[in-house]
Amino acid sequence: MPNERDAIARLFRRALQPRPDPEDVERNAVERLVSRAMRQRERRELRRAIRAVFARLVVQLRRQGWTTAGASVCAECANDRPHHSFWSKLRPQYVTCPRGHRLHVECLHLRTIDNELDVEALCPRCLAA
Repeated sequence: MPNERDAIARLFRRALQPRPDPEDVERNAVERLVSRAMRQRERRELRRAIRAVFARLVVQLRRQGWTTAGASVCAECANDRPHHSFWSKLRPQYVTCPRGHRLHVECLHLRTIDNELDVEALCPRCLAA
């Protein structure tokens, strides 16, 4: 019977395999947990930095005639929620350009100003017109 013979051979091979050292198993588990925690912390810090940059951008846009807007459908992506929001999932950020296009902050077209750390936001709807 080939199936029985294969099953017995598998059992013998498994029994003859060296058992991993419990300290190595524990060390690997701890390393995986620590590296996962570090990756999560890096992602949180990156999201926090991006939120700070966009919050500063919203303040700059208000000075240029843009307004903050309530929840609605975005004129660019036609969704009520952005695809990859770094804001709260319950409160996506909207702005309205001077021409009245309501957009997610994530959908704005951004460009740097004279190779500085400052950025300028452009309405993608106004650019298409």
